[in-house]
Amino acid sequence: ALDKTLGTTAIDSVKEASRRRVDTAIETGGRRQLCFDASNDYRAVSHELLYNIRPEHIRLPSKPVIKHDIDALLPLLPDDCKSAVVSNAADIIDIVLDRNRQPHIWAKGRRLFVQDAPIDHIDIQHIENTIGCFGTDNRSTLEGQIHRISCIRNRDGNIT
Repeated sequence: ALDKTLGTTAIDSVKEASRRRVDTAIETGGRRQLCFDASNDYRAVSHELLYNIRPEHIRLPSKPVIKHDIDALLPLLPDDCKSAVVSNAADIIDIVLDRNRQPHIWAKGRRLFVQDAPIDHIDIQHIENTIGCFGTDNRSTLEGQIHRISCIRNRDGNIT
């Protein structure tokens, strides 16, 4: 009955897409690809079906280029921290500079201390002077960067 409704060509395309979906699921550990069909009001369609009916419409995503632009943050850091930060730049998730504590970075799922001496009020003042002021949400940014710098204030309003 389905052959009469859709025709054998359409049924063959669906069968081939189903076989391709099984192969893709095995190769990718079950991850699915979804496409948007430009010829059909950008409706969602399986990658496998679109590949069979209009392969010329498949646009392969370009691989994202990740640029680790740590250079903008280096002027904020104490000199003793800079080399450790640069050598781990590709893996850094967070840089933590708390007053009276050893500065550290979070990289590769673990905390790495980047300097033996604790951060002091001079280090914090240098950061504050370099970036300007923090907003009412205790956040600031560097001009032209997406890095977010946050501070925590004590009861007296001083950055800790």
